[in-house]
Parts: sequence; structure tokens; C-alpha cells
Amino acid sequence: MVRVGAFGPIVSIALAALVAGCGAGTPEVREGSASEPQAQNAEDFLIVDCLLPGQLRKLGGQMTYLTARRPIKTSAQDCELRGGEYVAYDRADYATALRVWLPTAEQGDAQAQTYVGEVYERGLGLAPDYEAARLWYRRAADQGSTRAMINLGNLYERGLGVPADPTEALNWYRRASGLDMVLTERGKVEGLERQVAERDAEIEKLRGALDRARSEASQGRRELEQRVRGARLVGDNLARAKDALTAAPAGEAESLRGEVERLQKMLAGERAEIERLRAQVFAAETRAERGAREIAALSTDGSAPAEPPSIQIIEPSMVMTRGFLTRGMTVARGVGAAPAPAPAGIVGHVSAPAGLKSLRVNGAEVQVDPRGIFRAPPTRAPQVQVVAVDRRGERAEVRFTVATGGAEIQPVAAPAAPAVDVDFGRYHALVIGNDAYRFLPRLESAVRDAEAVAAVLRDRYGFQVRVLKNVTRYETLSALNELRRKLTDQDNLLIYYAGHGELDRANVRGHWLPVDAEPENPTNWISNVAVTDLLNAMAARHVLIIADACYAGTLTLSATPEDTEVQGSAANLAWLRTVASKRARVALTSGGLKPVLDQGGGAHSIFAGALLEVLGENPDVLEGRRLFREVLARVLYASTGLGFDQTPEYSPIRYAGHEAGDFLLVPKQGS
Repeated sequence: MVRVGAFGPIVSIALAALVAGCGAGTPEVREGSASEPQAQNAEDFLIVDCLLPGQLRKLGGQMTYLTARRPIKTSAQDCELRGGEYVAYDRADYATALRVWLPTAEQGDAQAQTYVGEVYERGLGLAPDYEAARLWYRRAADQGSTRAMINLGNLYERGLGVPADPTEALNWYRRASGLDMVLTERGKVEGLERQVAERDAEIEKLRGALDRARSEASQGRRELEQRVRGARLVGDNLARAKDALTAAPAGEAESLRGEVERLQKMLAGERAEIERLRAQVFAAETRAERGAREIAALSTDGSAPAEPPSIQIIEPSMVMTRGFLTRGMTVARGVGAAPAPAPAGIVGHVSAPAGLKSLRVNGAEVQVDPRGIFRAPPTRAPQVQVVAVDRRGERAEVRFTVATGGAEIQPVAAPAAPAVDVDFGRYHALVIGNDAYRFLPRLESAVRDAEAVAAVLRDRYGFQVRVLKNVTRYETLSALNELRRKLTDQDNLLIYYAGHGELDRANVRGHWLPVDAEPENPTNWISNVAVTDLLNAMAARHVLIIADACYAGTLTLSATPEDTEVQGSAANLAWLRTVASKRARVALTSGGLKPVLDQGGGAHSIFAGALLEVLGENPDVLEGRRLFREVLARVLYASTGLGFDQTPEYSPIRYAGHEAGDFLLVPKQGS
């Protein structure tokens, strides 16, 4: 069975993310608190732009006054309870949103300025105004709004309202992340500047060759035209000589016959020279066209900073842990130990956004298939070294030791306590699994996947887990709204969703489908925009959505900080503290805008099986980005074996309040 679903680009990932639960029997639905009556319909849980009444304040013993109304993002139900004014969720648009936020933004409020920028960028019923968005983001960023910095960097990266400028984008991401003082990010910028300088030098070299080729072509065309005119003249003379030969007396015929032969040879020579010049001009024009294409390709190549290569080992099974890095222009991650390889040898996955130049295992060149999977024959040496080099000279290296005698390594236990003194906060999980659909095809493994994910999160990572099985739209939105009300900035939330999804092709908006969803009728579908708005209104510090459903859209990855240049425990500790303190909204999805397999990983889907393997084997603090890389490698390998194209994706969730952090999973003590 293939899981149906769709998530459009940018905001789509947010939708694809909610996950199923591990309760027993009927779905778990908590009752509303006494202070907040139970909502009558699911729309009451949706987030709206709400104008709360002003506060009545007293000045001295006699004077009272009413403050200005205050804009907030909250649920429709909460806005009603607090006496606020709002436009219904499905009626809100560009104008209604600006009416709520623009007055406060004009007074200098950074949060309101960021929201106004997002209103202009999203359009909300009108064409986006990226220039206006940039101006409002810049105002908020100048006041220190990290969310505005991320949004501004995204505009520069994608060239929306401004010329594409990867260096400027990276600078804004760095400012937002706060990693300048704790990471050697300067090396990343310097590396990018070197790449730009090298690219510019190559472009200048190609431009010189292009100018020469164009000059040669122009000169060749002029010479060709002269030769053509000369050939025509020779042809005319030859024609006159032939006419004269025909009419000439016998005494003059011999002389004229010699002249005709001479002119015929001359004409043949001119024609041969014309053909040579035509070939020369064609070659020069071909070189000029190729040079122009190469210049265009190099110019386009600089439109976004390419990540360095990365390597994941699939067989023998292992999860890379943080270790030392070998520097150069390089990234290297981890030293691990693994059981002796099976007869299939060493299997892994390599990614190189700038293009892979070479991959070697213990010095031997290894072929890589189009999806990045490589296979190396079994090695006799206990030490294994895998090195990848991309076309920009960036290098990634993984080294591990193979246990001798085929001895298997026991599962790695989590550390007795986190090896770092970092306040990671509290961890919560909402796990949703839908397979008993009333109007859509049933799924085989969604609930089983959800139960297994809930178990590993609870038992190994210490999450407070709530599992929902086969839930309706109302029950799902109610659970999300409860988390919105309950969680604080000391909490982290993981939402796992396994089930159907769908794409509304009229507005290219993704939805995930509860069990009461009907085909071709979006009444009970849950829009990804609605889920994004709920995440935006949550106070939780970190939110990770893991979605095992179809059509999960694509987002830029650049805004997610990495620890690829951390060296030494002190720097690593500082990096973890910084990332742990930053607000993050990220999504890991089982595929792009394509169907994904419901089964194929044994009792679980391919994606869930890979996720469970990585979570079960991980021994230390695991960042969301590294979780993605490990899962990606396993899913590519497994789906290739089944002849199915499935590629997981990972990215920040747009308009959900992402501020450059990342989700961190910390194994609990003694697990």
C-alpha cells in the first residue's frame, strides 16, 4: 500500500508533520480545563489575528484611561473568551491581517513588524510584495528579531525582492543563530568567499576565451565573405572563358583551354578554402556558445552556498557519533566501531550538493549510483576509511573500526548522564497514527509505526508521550490546541504523523487527513497552513514534526545551523548551549512531492523502520539534521532495493517561528 498525501512547497512541510499515538483502545482525547470551555467545533481551535480590548488603567485617585487595543495570535475560542475582535479563519486575508498588525508595527514593535513582513511575503490572497517584506524584516532585524533575520536571509538566498546574494544570506543566518562566538563559522564564510573568488577568476578566464572565440569567429566570417566574393569572381571568369573557348577559332582554342583549366583549379581551391573557413567559424562559434553556457552555469552556481559533502554508513549498521574533525577545507564526522561486514561489504550513502568528484574506501575508488548509494567489497583491514571529495575541493571523511572474528557489537547504551552541562528543557511528544480510514483506503502499518515510535521516545529519550490512534479532525486539532495552551519556552515538542495526506491542487496547499476525511471533500482535511499557525502560536522552544506521509514539499536547508566545524569538547558544549537556547521549528518528512511506501521495512514502513533504527542505536545528543542524514541513507538504500523512489527531506518550517535552532534528542540516563 502506498500512503496517499500531498504537501505543497514552503509551508507544506508543516502540515505533513503530525503523528500518531500509542494509547489503547479508543483515541485519547483530554477534556478541556474548567477555565476554558470545550470548543463546539474544530474551527474554534484555529489560530486567528486577534485584537484584544485595551486595558482600563487608573492614574492617581481620580483619572482612568483605556490603553490601545493589543494584537495577538491565538485561537478563535481564546479570542472570544477574552472579548477580542477577529475575522474568521477561512475569511482572513491580506487586508484583515494588516489591519490587526500594521498600527503596532508602525509604532516600532519588532514582533508586529515581522508579522507584517510575513503578510507581505505570503500575499494572503494577493501577489506577494517581497520588497515591502524586506523593508519590514529589516526594521525588525535591526531591533534584534532573530525570526526577521532568518526571513531576511531567506529572501537574499532565494533572490526574492533583492538580487540573490548567498554571502549576505549566510551573514543574516549567522546573526540569527548567535553562533559567531562559539563556532568557527568564519571559516565557512571564508571558504564561501574563496569559492566565489575562484569562481570569479574562472569566469574571467572563460570570458577571455569567449572574447577570443568571438573575435576568431568574426574574423573568420569576414574572411569567409571575402573568399565567397573571390569564388564568385573566379566563377564568372570561368564562365566567360568557357564561352570564349566555344566561339574561338582553332588557333586560339588551346590557349583558352589552358585558361579554363587554370580557373577551374582556382575555383576548386576557393571552394575548399570556403569549406575550411566555414568549419573554422563553426568551431569558433561553438566555443563561444560553450563558453557562454559555462559562464552562465558558474554564475548560477554561486546563487546559493553549497554544503560540503557528507557520508553515512548503512552496512555494517552503525550511527555516527561526534568525534574529531580533520581540517582543510573539510568536514569529517565521527569515529565508530562496527561489526564485521557481511559478504556484501560496506554500504553507505554520500551526498555532495556541489557535485561529487571522488569517493574512496581505504584508498580504492568506489562507484556511486545516481542516488548516492555506494558499495565496497569486504575489507580485511580492521580500520576502514571512507573519503569523499566534491568538485569544490571540500572533503568529508569517516573512519571506523571493524570488530574481528565477526563479533557483533551489543547495542550501545546511552550515557549514564548527558556528558554536557546544558539545559535541554522538558520533552513532550504527540504521536498520531491513522490507518482505519472510513472513506479512504486503509493503511497497514501507520498505527504500528506510531506505537513503536512512541515507545522509543518514552523509554529511551524520556519523552512525555501522548498517542492518538485513528483520530478525527476535531480530536487532532483539540490535541494540538491543548499543547499550545500548556507548553512553555522550557518545553520541546515532537509531533509524529503517520497516515494519508493530500494536495489541494487548486491552491497548491497540502493537507493531512484524519480518519473522517473524505476524498475530493476538504471539509475534514487539516490544512498545513493551519498547523503552521498553531506551531507559530506555541511557546515551546523546539518543535520537530516527523511526517510519514506522501508529498511532503521542499524547503531551504540553509537556515539550520550545523556543528560541522566544532572542534573539541569546549566548542561542542558552547554549540549545544547556543542551539538549545534558540527557537526551532523543523520538519523531517518521509518523501518529497511523491507517494511513499506504507510497508517495506518489515513490520514498519521503510521510513519508520529507518527512524526506529537510528533512534534505537544513537548513544548521545542527536541533532535533527544528523537524524535526517542517517535516516536518509537507510531509506534510499532500502527503497532502491524495492525499485521505488523515496527520498526523505528535512528543513525549517516557514512562517512557524523558526529562529535558527535545531531539535536535540537526548538519551535519558541509563537507557
